[in-house]
Amino acid sequence: MAFDHAYHPVIAQDLLLFGSSADGTVTALDAKTGDERWTFFTRAPVRFAPALRNGQAFVAGDEGFLYCLNL
Repeated sequence: MAFDHAYHPVIAQDLLLFGSSADGTVTALDAKTGDERWTFFTRAPVRFAPALRNGQAFVAGDEGFLYCLNL
């Protein structure tokens, strides 16, 4: 399956988050500076934007797992 052509970013708590179908990661950038704050590795491509609620990001990977990440 081809990689997605664009990331789907979301912003919360001064972070810009996006998943990657190319390397199976979720990355958080500082929304003001663009500096990388953290990266989380899943076991498969991430094709959808993280869902945000109460200081947490919920991320689904193609392998069928749902991850809950504290921002």
